[in-house]
Amino acid sequence: MKNIIKFLLIGLVATFVFNSCDQENAREFYDESLPIGYSFIQGTIRTEFSIDDNGIYSFKVSRTKASEATTVSITLTDPSGIFSLPATVASFAAGEYETDFSVNYVFQNLDPTESYTLTFGISEDQLSKSGVGTLSIIGRPELPELTWTKIGEGTFSSEFFEEDWSQDLYQSNEFSVFYLLKDLYYEGFDIQFTLKNNVIIYENWTPTGYVHPDYGMVSWYNPAAGTPQPEKDGNVFLFVPRFVIPDGRTFGQYEEFFTLD
Repeated sequence: MKNIIKFLLIGLVATFVFNSCDQENAREFYDESLPIGYSFIQGTIRTEFSIDDNGIYSFKVSRTKASEATTVSITLTDPSGIFSLPATVASFAAGEYETDFSVNYVFQNLDPTESYTLTFGISEDQLSKSGVGTLSIIGRPELPELTWTKIGEGTFSSEFFEEDWSQDLYQSNEFSVFYLLKDLYYEGFDIQFTLKNNVIIYENWTPTGYVHPDYGMVSWYNPAAGTPQPEKDGNVFLFVPRFVIPDGRTFGQYEEFFTLD
């Protein structure tokens, strides 16, 4: 019985000490005599920039006291130069512990092949005790369903099919690096590619629409290493696909040219 009482007393003392320390920390953090401190909610956010966001990305900023309306300065570092701040301060109304802060951008100026890192900062003299003073937002554009506008006409010359024909070239309305050769070999089978710094990139296993009677659908596959690569030179687009069948075997690598009028 004495041991039980002894352990109960020890437990009560420990609880009292813990609660006292906890309350002391709380008083220290929310002490009305201390200046208001600010913080980001987290240090890193990974996201996608959506066309549906209308060029605005928002996140939360917090503060330690909410007795009055205040502001805190926010800085932005953006190597791309695409993003901008509509305001350089985050504003809190009286009673608010958190508020939204926004950065603006033009969705069509984003490169779908790139990732963007934005760094936001709160100065040390305004930072709360143990607060997060730097926020990194790492994001890339979310690809919407692309729409297309015809930008020119030309001639497509196929080494594989040993034919030439008139061909239209389309460009994406959402991202200027996306292009389309509509119904290139067969109706309903487009060849989509990106063009950046005169380098052409298309996805492996892009179906051509040609179904071989013995081997099935024939698709484009990237050229072998050490051989000519897809590129644009002046008004000539050079594609160097390997024509492959579903089991991975290939008919070989061919030069397919599109010459824009």
